Amino acid sequence: MTRSIFNRYDICCSSKFFRTLINNLINNLRPSQILPVFLLLAVVSMTAIFETAQQLYYINRYQLADGASFTELLKYQAIKWCIWLLYAYLLFLYSRKLAATEYIKSKDLWHVVLVIIGLVVLNILTISLVQMLMNQGETSWTVFWKEYVPFITFQKAPVYTLAYIAFTVIMIYYHKNKLLQVEVMKLGELKQSHSELYRHLSRSYTDQVSVLSLKVGTKQKIIPTDDIRWIEADDYCVNIYSDNTTPDSMRTSLKALEKQLGPHFLRVHRGAIVNMNVVQEMCAHKNSHIKLHDGTTVNVAQSKIKMVREYIAARAS
Repeated sequence: MTRSIFNRYDICCSSKFFRTLINNLINNLRPSQILPVFLLLAVVSMTAIFETAQQLYYINRYQLADGASFTELLKYQAIKWCIWLLYAYLLFLYSRKLAATEYIKSKDLWHVVLVIIGLVVLNILTISLVQMLMNQGETSWTVFWKEYVPFITFQKAPVYTLAYIAFTVIMIYYHKNKLLQVEVMKLGELKQSHSELYRHLSRSYTDQVSVLSLKVGTKQKIIPTDDIRWIEADDYCVNIYSDNTTPDSMRTSLKALEKQLGPHFLRVHRGAIVNMNVVQEMCAHKNSHIKLHDGTTVNVAQSKIKMVREYIAARAS
């Protein structure tokens, strides 16, 4: 029976079995997962090869056994690290659950420690059992506990523990990065939907105002923009000329008001904005100006004459 079990393990550990296993694994992976899995398999393979070379050196150096070959030793190391990978998948699932939490607490770290210790113990027991069944010597629970378990513990426990710690840290960062990519994608979709909403609303609404609100003492004064004839810059303020006999002062700039007022308000000078609806005529000569219905004249800058003419011509047509 022992020999039969050994034969089954020997078949499972053949190169054909592992090629089939790796091919199935790669075919079921998403493109983003191929590189991390490849790097993990590469690191495990290099570790197994190094440990095989180290073991073979000690066997030959101290003449511990006769006829030891690199291929035979590598097969045993490959089985051990395949068992490590099998249990590492459980740690992969646990690290994904841990990465989903917003903050990793000290309690979570203790849970990780316990999980790693448990997996190392499972590795030691599994490898001890497999190696006992694969060897042609005596198979009994006494041999299992007194020979195989202590030997595998001193040989693999430190390496497996460090490997699981590194694997856990890397997997937590890997899952955190995946979750971050999902959040970035959601933000991109949210930005796009908000941009579409803004474009939709901008067709119906504009940033232009229909009234100006002025603070006079402790009160707010409302001036409809249609009542404004022209606006004059005055240092850090502007003087608003409307139907009132005296201008109203407002602490703002012509540049800021120019964006808020309707298209019939033109910046005819660096110090003046005029409501073109109340313009009576335009005089274009050396001292160009426009005349309002109430007789007020406002200078027009030379650089603005063409714009004013085009506006008047467009309105007339």
